[in-house]
Amino acid sequence: MTWLLCYDIEDDKLRLKIARMLEKDGLERLQKSVFAAGKNTPEFLIFFDMVKRKIAPLLTETDKIYAWKLSDAELKMPLCSLQPTMPDGYREDTQLCT
Repeated sequence: MTWLLCYDIEDDKLRLKIARMLEKDGLERLQKSVFAAGKNTPEFLIFFDMVKRKIAPLLTETDKIYAWKLSDAELKMPLCSLQPTMPDGYREDTQLCT
């Protein structure tokens, strides 16, 4: 099971604090504000609750933090990709986004 967590935070210091917190807990940084966590649901919910307690009071109305749960099969089923070829194990009918 993989959790995808992303955020859109205006404040630079808070954005850096969140990134450090996620990296410290072992999440893999996929992009500047997108992380992946290989945790089961109870583990992730405990972790996310800790993040909420520390971060929620600092968020503005426009700040956003989202998390999605993806099965291993879903993770290997992108509908489209900017990569011209997909690694082994990914669905063959993945379309190249242009």
